[in-house]
Amino acid sequence: AEPGPKDLVKLFGYYSNDNFTLANSNHYSYYNTGASLEWNHRFSLKLSSGISLIYARYAFQNTDTSSSLFGYHHGYAIDHLEMKTDFTWIPSDRHVINFGFNVIRYGLDRGDVVPVGEQSEKVPVSLGKEKGVEGALYFSDEFQLMHRLTLYTGIRYSLYGYLGPATVYDYNPGTPRIPGYITDTTYYTDNRLVRLYSGPEIRTALNFRTGNHNSV
Repeated sequence: AEPGPKDLVKLFGYYSNDNFTLANSNHYSYYNTGASLEWNHRFSLKLSSGISLIYARYAFQNTDTSSSLFGYHHGYAIDHLEMKTDFTWIPSDRHVINFGFNVIRYGLDRGDVVPVGEQSEKVPVSLGKEKGVEGALYFSDEFQLMHRLTLYTGIRYSLYGYLGPATVYDYNPGTPRIPGYITDTTYYTDNRLVRLYSGPEIRTALNFRTGNHNSV
């Protein structure tokens, strides 16, 4: 859709699933679903932007009845929610600058393993959930030094945060990671930051075109 002469809006969605059985005792099913909303805006002939919202989910389930004593069912799911913004500035016909940021929220549900059938001795197990958030700021510069020679430079600063709920155990240095050696326990509530990782990524490259379809 084009709500204005300088705007373009795109909406995309998809869904897929499959089910199959092996040897009449192993049943598998999964589905993928996703959607995105993108808005492109042109401020001027030299400056434009794009903003996107993206969601995706993958889920899988398995039921195993090959053994009546150990029959079980297990399912898990992965969620991805993202927002990103990109800007393109063209100061001249030999110079292109790109910059922007993105934020992603991950969700992993490992699911539960539960017994299937009256004779199953499978012990129920909850495998837990994990959440994290990732973000980045970036800036890149493309400059044509000569007719066949182009310089590419860029910097990206990335962050990843591990989110609660979580239970973190402390141990004495050099001791095994087993319950008997735990010295302290920290509990993190839902969505509380457990650990943050961050750092810069710097890149530089030169591209020399040896022909219309070749470069080094």
